Amino acid sequence: MNMHALLDNLTVYTSLAMLAKTRYFRESVSSADMVAHLDAVDLAMAPIKGTGMYLLQGQSLVGPVEPAFRVAQWHGADHPTILYHHGTSENPYDMSFRFIFPARKIVAPVNLIVLRAPFNASFREFAQSIARLENYAAMMATSARLVEALVSHLHERGAGRIVVTGTSLGGFIANLHHAHFGSADAYAPLLGGAAMDAVLLDTIYAKLVAIPEGQSDESVRRALNFEHAYARADQTKAYPLLARYDQYIDFERQAPCYGACSVAVLPKGHVTGALATARLREHVLAAAGL
Repeated sequence: MNMHALLDNLTVYTSLAMLAKTRYFRESVSSADMVAHLDAVDLAMAPIKGTGMYLLQGQSLVGPVEPAFRVAQWHGADHPTILYHHGTSENPYDMSFRFIFPARKIVAPVNLIVLRAPFNASFREFAQSIARLENYAAMMATSARLVEALVSHLHERGAGRIVVTGTSLGGFIANLHHAHFGSADAYAPLLGGAAMDAVLLDTIYAKLVAIPEGQSDESVRRALNFEHAYARADQTKAYPLLARYDQYIDFERQAPCYGACSVAVLPKGHVTGALATARLREHVLAAAGL
C-alpha cells in the first residue's frame, strides 16, 4: 500500500475514533429514491446582485431545507461562471474552494460561486442529519436543484459559459445535476462519480456507516446510485478527474461511470488529490475555456 492510500485509510480510522456515535444512517436507511427527492424539492432562488452570501429557503421530502451560495467573484452574468460545490462535512463549507480558487491567483474574468448544501451550516448540523439516509438523499437532491436554479438564473441574464464542479461530494453533485438536468455548458467533477452508494458501502469509508440491525443496505443503493441516469447524459460536456489510488472514490469502480469520456487521472489518493489544488484549479479553468 502506497502513502496515498495509507493516508486515506488513516483519515478514516481517525474519523472513526472521533465520530463513533455519529456514524452515517445510524437511525434509519428508509428513503425514497433520488428521482422522488429531486421532484420534491421546491427552492426559492435569490437573484444575484454582486458578491456576498445568499441564504435560501426550500422544501424537501424531509421538510424545510436551507441551502446557500456565496458569490466570491463577480464580473457580470455575461462572463464565464464556475459553480463549485464543497466536499463532505467541510467546515467551513468553503474551505476547499478557497484553496483551489484563492482570490489573489484568479485574475481571469470569471464569476466564482461556491454552494453550500443544506445541513452543512455547521459540523454538528451535518452529524445530526446523516443519522438518516433520507436526509442525505434530500441534501444531494437540494444541492442539485440549487445548481439548476443558479444555471437557470444565469441563463436568463445572458450567461457566458457555465461550468459545474466540486470536490468529492461536490463532484457527485455536479454529476447528479448533469444526469438529471444537463443544462450547464460543462461539468468538471473532481474526485467524484455516479455511484455514491459504492463509496459508503464498498470502501473503507463503510466503517463510518452503521446501518441499524434488520435494515438493508439495498435502500442505500436505490437512493444514492444514479449511474443509469448519468449514462444517458451528454458526455461531451464532461471533464472528470479522478485519483488513481483513491480509497473512497475507488478508481476502478467510479471510472466506468464516465463511459468513453476521457478521464484525467492524478497519481494520488483522495486526501493527497484534494490537496493538489493547483492541478485541480488548472483542470476546472480549462473546462471553463480559460
